[in-house]
Amino acid sequence: MNDDSLLSHPHDIAAHALAREDGEVALVFVTAVEGGSVRAPGLRMAIARDGGVIGFVSNGCVEADLIATAQRAMADGAVTAVSYGRDSGRIDIVLPCGGRVDLTVVPLAPRHRAALAAMVADTRRSGQLVLSASGGLAWQPGAAGPAGGRQVFPVHPKIRLVVIGVGTEALLLARLASGADMQVEVVSPDEITLERAGALGIPVQPLLGLSSSPALRIDPLTAVALMFHDHEWETRLLADVLASPAFYVGALGSTRAHGRRIEALRAAGCGRDALERIRAPIGMVHRLRDPNLLAASVIAEVAAAFQERFEAF
Repeated sequence: MNDDSLLSHPHDIAAHALAREDGEVALVFVTAVEGGSVRAPGLRMAIARDGGVIGFVSNGCVEADLIATAQRAMADGAVTAVSYGRDSGRIDIVLPCGGRVDLTVVPLAPRHRAALAAMVADTRRSGQLVLSASGGLAWQPGAAGPAGGRQVFPVHPKIRLVVIGVGTEALLLARLASGADMQVEVVSPDEITLERAGALGIPVQPLLGLSSSPALRIDPLTAVALMFHDHEWETRLLADVLASPAFYVGALGSTRAHGRRIEALRAAGCGRDALERIRAPIGMVHRLRDPNLLAASVIAEVAAAFQERFEAF
């Protein structure tokens, strides 16, 4: 993703704010939403005094006014609350969805930098960004503590997708996931697949043999998709993945192929609960014959599994 203005994850927003050498930037938190909204509560934008923006809180409905509000907040050095939509009193700006969004604009100050830096450093660990009424920030890794009158926003790492397989279907899935701002890695026994993934700028890892156990570094925010037509590669890999905390495990193949896969995994010692974790046939839409649509179907299934477990970044 080359256009930084399209980035929206809290880690990217915080890193962008910290990189501003002049410090002339304000953080924008969504604190509450009613009705339809494109963003959940949390750190959603950084706005520079010169008007530069990363992130968004709507689909363009309020951003122009919000930039002006943030510039005034920076000039005054004041934490500023602003609302748009239903019962906000802002008759000049209407949210077509009929909802409401409440925001807090916090001019970046030296006291904020440690919390933002700590959050950015925890790239693969969930935590909470805590906003006090006075605009103070703190980072709490792990489980949430008592709010105590403060706003507590959960922050999860970006989805990491490990694509294990060979050929065009694996490559198209990896490319689409990268475009969706997931952290993607391709693992393959095929040199051409690895070369083509590398040319796309995607990290790669060779799979050296049927009994190989690659270092996949799976954490709870990792999804794994096996994209093999030659299913003999899968048994050892799936046994390892099913013993991991991956929130999603999917495997390419027909219903009949999946039945044979289950038999092989059961013979390898995998229990019923582990086997039921496998999404197969892979993807939300079954029997797709187009590899691009198959990739979109898998991404949708990964997103649904993430939303069910973690709700929001």
